[in-house]
Amino acid sequence: MVAYAENKNAGFESDLHETLALFQNLSEKLTTSYHELEGKVTELQGELEETDTALSQEVSDKKKLETRVDSILSAMPVGVVILDGAGEVTEANDAARDILGDPLEGQSWISIIHRCFSPTMADGHEISLKNGRFVSLATQSIANEPGQIIVINDLTETRALQKKVNHNLKLSEMGKMTASLAHQIRTPLSTALLYADHLSGKVLDEERQQRYAGKLKDRLLQLESQVNDMLIFSKGGIIIENKVDVNWFLQELVRRYSDLAHQQGVVLAAQPFASSVSLKCNVDLLTSAYGNLIENALHALSNQSDNTTRVKKVSLAAKLDRHGRIIIAVLDNGGGIDEAILNNVWEPFFTTKSTGTGLGLAVVNLITKSHGAEHKIKNRIDENGRIVGLSVAIAFPVAVDVIPENVLNIHKNANMSVGVSEKSAPAIAVG
Repeated sequence: MVAYAENKNAGFESDLHETLALFQNLSEKLTTSYHELEGKVTELQGELEETDTALSQEVSDKKKLETRVDSILSAMPVGVVILDGAGEVTEANDAARDILGDPLEGQSWISIIHRCFSPTMADGHEISLKNGRFVSLATQSIANEPGQIIVINDLTETRALQKKVNHNLKLSEMGKMTASLAHQIRTPLSTALLYADHLSGKVLDEERQQRYAGKLKDRLLQLESQVNDMLIFSKGGIIIENKVDVNWFLQELVRRYSDLAHQQGVVLAAQPFASSVSLKCNVDLLTSAYGNLIENALHALSNQSDNTTRVKKVSLAAKLDRHGRIIIAVLDNGGGIDEAILNNVWEPFFTTKSTGTGLGLAVVNLITKSHGAEHKIKNRIDENGRIVGLSVAIAFPVAVDVIPENVLNIHKNANMSVGVSEKSAPAIAVG
């Protein structure tokens, strides 16, 4: 019994020693794990502090950048307006407020258009505002998000300065014009006086009276044409106030100049234009411009002598190009113009005629530019490389009765990834 008790105590002590050893081992492992965890916590705290410092620095840098951008926007001489995807203004700088007036933020761009813009028929790439200013617009889409950045450039002072420069140039050119016209008017005026003197005689039969009267009328018409060119060339501003159908305009030119063409043995015809398109124009001045082109073509053909039986012809043609412009051209089947002087024909006082003032095509150039149009003159070449006539074409923007598209499109495209940007006028392609 005693032996059994001793054995039992010995077993208990052995278990106790094992338990204590296991506990001690677990305690050591727990202590080691705690120290490792403590080290990890310290490490994570360090990383967190570094991340927090970096984040704070990033926030600080962004605030500095935002402040810098705001300062740049405020200092910019052009207006900057930022639209969101719905076409509403989220931000605008001081220059934009000065140009367009308040309020801007929170307003839709389309409402600002109707409040501030006042487009006129004379506007080209510039746009008139109701406050009397003239501006140009350029846009850029915002990267990776819907919206638009609109840059508004105030061209009021530039336009006024350009107007003053043009006025001074005009005065200089008018001085040259006066001297030229004094010389050019003298000859037809002297001839007209001579015919008038003949008509005052009482010994003329009816046939001679009619002949002298016709010659007197021709000289007076020549004088009238020269004076009209002078008035157009010296006029300060041209008002674009009409809208005319292209086909009507072509037929009106034929009606006005068919008798003159017939007298010179030339066929004048207009090719029908299939589309119903209108032109913004000053119809009187545009008629005068094309009248100069037609008269030049008739003069070139009537003075051309050849041994062929071909029909001398001047054609008027119109077409729409791929850029949406309407091109109206005067085409003849004459001998063309020397390539060496082709680019000089638009200059004031340049002429190859012995009786010309050199103002005809200069007037055409002036009227073309005042309509926001572009002209091109070139010889017509056949498949054998021979000159078979001359082509003078003018490309016009098609008439619209609404606010300019480059203004409205900014609102329409505010939620698109690509903005509307102003492009230079494409070249005229004329056959």
